[in-house]
Order: sequence, then structure tokens, then C-alpha cells
Amino acid sequence: MLVTGKNLQDVLQSYARPTATRSAEAGGRSATPISSAPSGGKRDTVQLSPLAVDVRRAIQELRSTPDVRQDLVRSLKRDIQSGTFTVDAEEIAKQLALVL
Repeated sequence: MLVTGKNLQDVLQSYARPTATRSAEAGGRSATPISSAPSGGKRDTVQLSPLAVDVRRAIQELRSTPDVRQDLVRSLKRDIQSGTFTVDAEEIAKQLALVL
């Protein structure tokens, strides 16, 4: 089976089992064999490439990262409420110039 970016997530979810070898997640960069044994006794096996393992790890990291940085929000709220928050118009102009 050819695994492309389009169906990579489906493949990773289908074969992500507790019995999977975790060597790549522990820091190794070798391909990770993952297998499952259905009740018929035959075994399906897939070997994830190092890139697929890295993508899987990145997806897990993204899922565990909060959408909002609460520490930054609290800090900005505090500065706004105390009146110490300032806007540097020149810095904003520089950043806009980089985007445009």
C-alpha cells in the first residue's frame, strides 16, 4: 500500500496499537514496525518510515499543545489593566512590511 499525505493520518490511526514498538518515539529514527493479529491468526504488518514516525510525533505534540497561551493572555491583561501596555507603532509597521 502506498501511504501518501492524504491517507497518512488514517494509516497511523489504524495501526496505532498499544503493542507498537516505541523505539522511534523514544528518540530513535529507525522505521517502526507495528502489527496486529486479527482473530483468524493472520497478521497484518506495516512499517512506518522515519518521516511517518516524525509526522505522527508532530501530530501528537500539536494535539497536546493548548490553543491559547494563558500565561501570555494573563500578562497582557495585567499590563492593559494597569495602564502599562504600550504599542510601538514603528515595530508594527516593520512587521506589516515583512508580511506584505
